Amino acid sequence: MKKKNGIKYFKQEWKDMKADLKSYLKKGEQEDLHRFRVQVKKLRAFSTLSDSLLPHSHMNKKFRSVKKIFKEAGKLRNTYIKLKLTNEPGARKRTSRDLTVEKCSTNFRLKTRRYLKKAQSVYRRLKRNIKPLKDSSVYHFYQDQLQQIAGTLAPIQFNEKLHECRKRIKVLLYNYQVVQTTLGLTLNEDYLKQVQEAIGNWHDYSLSLTGGPSLDHTTNTAVNVLSEPQQKLKEEIINLTHNFYHRATTTGI
Repeated sequence: MKKKNGIKYFKQEWKDMKADLKSYLKKGEQEDLHRFRVQVKKLRAFSTLSDSLLPHSHMNKKFRSVKKIFKEAGKLRNTYIKLKLTNEPGARKRTSRDLTVEKCSTNFRLKTRRYLKKAQSVYRRLKRNIKPLKDSSVYHFYQDQLQQIAGTLAPIQFNEKLHECRKRIKVLLYNYQVVQTTLGLTLNEDYLKQVQEAIGNWHDYSLSLTGGPSLDHTTNTAVNVLSEPQQKLKEEIINLTHNFYHRATTTGI
């Protein structure tokens, strides 16, 4: 990856991230908040790739202040998803749900405005840190990550490790745009998107029931009542992740 390509990619993703955040502050739409978090994940993925291949990169360290607002956005987003998936009946409960999201949103907005004042200096420090990456190093990074994910998925366990696999898959997908022409490795983007989306659905469903993903070890009554959709989500992931490495590196399947 050439330095100029890395800078061009970084500048565009940062611009989109700020636009989505400002749009949320203006309109309060959850979709804007979701897009903001996706943009942060793309930039974090880029930082992870750089830090993994360059000995003195430290981009993730410089990204720390962005991570803080990302975590605050995550708390708000998780509250929204949990309450949405719970789908409590009755106008009184719906009002309580709306007030909970509104309170979280107010706290987030206060912290975000303070963050935006520092954002430009963070942007400059990160941009200065972008360096060219050797094609061979990027290739081996992708190979190693895919093999590690495949190892974790065989045999598959429905715990936090599965969610970590999703994060790794996202790092590969988000960076693929900027390294694809020089990578020398075919990546089945459609397949990987299906896998990460299925794991994401399982994680969101877990969150709606217990506040966390460790469903297999809970005795919560709600889990027993709603075990059928839970089982369907698990079966989908099991089917999708079978023979993961081959399917992730082979297109047209």
